[in-house]
Amino acid sequence: MKMIRKTQIYAAMTILSVLLLSCKKEEPSLTHLLTGDWEMEKMTINGQAVNVVIEIELEEDGDFQTALSANGGIFNYSGEWEVDEASGELELKYDVGTQGMVGSLLGAPFPVDEEKYEIELQGDEMNLQGVVVGIAVELELRKE
Repeated sequence: MKMIRKTQIYAAMTILSVLLLSCKKEEPSLTHLLTGDWEMEKMTINGQAVNVVIEIELEEDGDFQTALSANGGIFNYSGEWEVDEASGELELKYDVGTQGMVGSLLGAPFPVDEEKYEIELQGDEMNLQGVVVGIAVELELRKE
C-alpha cells in the first residue's frame, strides 16, 4: 500500500512540474517591443537640443517610415530597420537615393544612408544614442 501511495505522489509531482514549466511566460523580443509608432520627445546633436519633430513608424515586416518636421517643412524618409537582439543595437537603412534623416539635419556633404543606435528601452520610452558622420546624436522617443 505504501508503494502505491509513493507512486501516486511521485506521479502527481511529475505532472505538477510539467504544468508549471509549460506555463512559463516567454518575454517578447526587442524587435517586437520596438514595432509600432514612436514620437520624439527630445533630440540632441553633440549635446545641443535641436528644434525638430520626428515621428517614426517601425513596421513588423522590417520597413520603416519617418517624418521630420523642421524649419516649416516636413521631410519623409523610408527604408528598412533591424535590431541586433544580442547587442541591443537598432539599424536604420534608408532607401537608395535618400540622404537619411540625421544626415539631412547635419547637412552631410555625402549620402548618409545608414544610422546605428544603441537602444535603452523602458516601457513606452526609448532612448537612442549613436554617432552619425562623427557627430553624437541622441533621441528620446515615446511610443504612441
